[in-house]
Amino acid sequence: MPKEKKTWYCDCQQFCDKTGQKKKKEVSRATFHNHAQYCEEGNTESALQTPEQEQEYIQNERNPPQAQHIPFNDVYKNTDPPPPIPLIPPPTPAMTNSPDNILESPALDDPRPGNGEDHEPGSGAPPNPLDDSEAEAYSRIEAVKIAQEFIHALRGASLENCDLDPNSLTALLNPADSGLEVDPDKERILLLCLRPYQIKSQTQHGYTATINALKLAWPNKEFFSYEQIQQRAHKLSGLHPIVHDMCSNSCLGFTGPFAECGAPRNNAQTGKPQLFYTLPVGPQVQAMWRDPEMAEGMRSFYTRAKEALTEYERTSQLKEFDDISCGKDILDAVQDQQITETTTLLMISLDGCQVYRNKTPDCWIYVWLVLNLPVDKCYKKKCIIYGAVIPGPNKPKNPDSFLFPGLHHIKAINKGGGLMVWDAPRNIIFVSTLFILFATADGPGMVYFNGMVGHTGKNGCQFWCGLIGHHKEGASTYFPALAKPENFAVIGCSHDNVPYTANFPVDPERYQHAVQLIEKARRCSPDI
Repeated sequence: MPKEKKTWYCDCQQFCDKTGQKKKKEVSRATFHNHAQYCEEGNTESALQTPEQEQEYIQNERNPPQAQHIPFNDVYKNTDPPPPIPLIPPPTPAMTNSPDNILESPALDDPRPGNGEDHEPGSGAPPNPLDDSEAEAYSRIEAVKIAQEFIHALRGASLENCDLDPNSLTALLNPADSGLEVDPDKERILLLCLRPYQIKSQTQHGYTATINALKLAWPNKEFFSYEQIQQRAHKLSGLHPIVHDMCSNSCLGFTGPFAECGAPRNNAQTGKPQLFYTLPVGPQVQAMWRDPEMAEGMRSFYTRAKEALTEYERTSQLKEFDDISCGKDILDAVQDQQITETTTLLMISLDGCQVYRNKTPDCWIYVWLVLNLPVDKCYKKKCIIYGAVIPGPNKPKNPDSFLFPGLHHIKAINKGGGLMVWDAPRNIIFVSTLFILFATADGPGMVYFNGMVGHTGKNGCQFWCGLIGHHKEGASTYFPALAKPENFAVIGCSHDNVPYTANFPVDPERYQHAVQLIEKARRCSPDI
């Protein structure tokens, strides 16, 4: 006799039967209940399967039907998607005081006395762990506390504490209102010295050797030393790096809450301080607008977004998606005036860099991409803005400390009213707001931006969509598999199959709720 197995079927035309042929589709229990509101006669369920049904079920599992193609333009239609499948459980009651429990956070609606600290018996429900009178109270978890301190430091950013020297700050607030012009007759020596200085593989020793050779040919001429040509290049470009001390082992940079750290600043081998350089993005954006050709390209993003909005208002769809400016969230921001013609859109990208061919990566770099430029230009090396170079020898343990100066610079500009920019083609000065649109990295590098567990964790999605992975028994690596393996019974990840058509929308409220629970956790392991 076959084993009883309850199955669920759905024939809603919204998601499961788009052809309208009244064909019932086998779905999970969660989908069965979520789609019930879209069915005219209600979904059906079966408590027993015959051997023939079992065989048909197995065949369907091996050769699943192809999902009907849905045009991407459907995202603009006013249809409400079904509620997401609740794969991540709601907050649970406080855990027992076992050594394995690193954190404990009581459920918000748990009425049991004793759940809160200093809770008197008979006084009603314990205090809500998210309701804290001290808004600036830091977490007891050291890693979370450090992140909170960096956030607090960013909120206090201003042009007065942005680490720019007086000359650089004056140039930032008063941009040049003319293009860069160098007289080839009067500045012939300057142009000659700039050419070897700009060679990508050039070193200080190589530049000095080149200048010495030129002096032999023209002993009566005065050429620029390396320090002199470096200063002239800074003056011409308006770009001066922000220099900070860092740990000699690349653990962290002495910025933000670590600025007053008493750790040794000098390298034990060389006796010199270990430094890392941040190139502020503001002067580089100003330089782009000083170039007439580049300035015209900076209008590409907003122009394409307005064209897409006009097309959608006229036809209720978009025929071509050729840029991120055609995305729904972007168009909503443009329509709501969150993104305007004067907004500078940035994308930050972080990754390790292998400087030497036969050595492992010993350097980290993050760059800025200006998304205002056309698609065929914004990813070119000429248009990429370097953010910072984090030298080795090791992988940074606290990337926030190295990202902090660049983010602090952007926050200070926006908080000060925006970036003053001279538009070369129009010969006008306007104020631009710096808008960080995307933060990108490879899989392992994304944890530095989103603070998640990583792509091999239980909730490995970088958007925290709710999909829980599976792991082998006794192993710690999770895999985001939709289908449950056969004969699989591992505690914590033995959930049923997840339909490949399931909807997992981003839920900021659930994310914020989980972050607050971690911040307000009352216990933590000494190892954290």
